[in-house]
Amino acid sequence: MAKGLKIGDKVTVNKNVPIEKDNPAFASGLEVVEMGRLGKVVKEGTGRSMLVDFDGVQVQISNQRLDLVSGGKQKKPGKRGRPKGSTNRARPAARTSASANAGADMVNYDSPQFAAKIANKLLMSGSVDANPETVVVEIHLADLPSGTQAEIKRLLQQKLSLGLEDSQPRKRGPKPGFKRNKTS
Repeated sequence: MAKGLKIGDKVTVNKNVPIEKDNPAFASGLEVVEMGRLGKVVKEGTGRSMLVDFDGVQVQISNQRLDLVSGGKQKKPGKRGRPKGSTNRARPAARTSASANAGADMVNYDSPQFAAKIANKLLMSGSVDANPETVVVEIHLADLPSGTQAEIKRLLQQKLSLGLEDSQPRKRGPKPGFKRNKTS
């Protein structure tokens, strides 16, 4: 049985299909579509069938009687999941602390993502003000270009203006003032 047949797919018949006498294909000389015969899907038929062309003669055949001729499109039967040998391996760290100090000049200070990451790091550490002596990625904030410092300060202020949410999780249970009816 072929699932998901499309117009233009090549199919074979998996069981002999007799043609009814009132069918135009019977009038053209086709009495039975033999098992293994190769055809091409022309269009969708009624219900769960397809109109298949066999050497210029079109016959409506149920999808259960058709098999898709594999042209490399179909999946190979076998185990599902990730193929062997393609495990997630630990990737080496982008930079170690020693290389961070040595390659401070490799940082793109003009990148908006860089400024956003630093602003987020400062907020996470509890800093409300951008102290020039704050260590950011092993670089002092004062060592950054003035434009980058200004961008970081602007982002800090922008994020602080959104308001800080409560750091404590919400308590579960009834709302304050809710009285439960005691039935005993």
